[in-house]
This record gives sequence, C-alpha cells and structure tokens, in this order.
Amino acid sequence: MYDRAAKMKLVWMAGSSIPVTVRVPRVEIPLETPLERAVMVGYGDLDAYGFHTIETMMAIVKRRRDGNRCG
Repeated sequence: MYDRAAKMKLVWMAGSSIPVTVRVPRVEIPLETPLERAVMVGYGDLDAYGFHTIETMMAIVKRRRDGNRCG
C-alpha cells in the first residue's frame, strides 16, 4: 500500500484510533509508571480481533517508564 500511495503521489498516513478512543471504564496509567507485566483479555478469534486487543494494551502500557523504547 505504501508503494502504491508513493507511486500515485498520495499522502500516506497509518496508525490506530485505539489510543484516542473512549475507554469504559476509563483506564489511565500515570506517565512513567513502572510495570513488570500486563495482561489484556479480548473477545473473538485472534484473526479478527487479536490486533484490537494488542493495540488496546499497547495504548495503555506505552505510558509506562521507557514505554516508547523497544528492548
């Protein structure tokens, strides 16, 4: 998709709306909170809903200390 957009000189933007969606109940981990583990429970099969579960967990745990650093 990126190659096609570049070839057609289209603006390319990718990302998820999960980090800015409404959360019920509201879950907000304070910035720089140290975390050792995180568990997220999703519904449906992994092929259809697995990425939603992963994106939701990442939107929450990226607020942890060193959350934007990989490794």
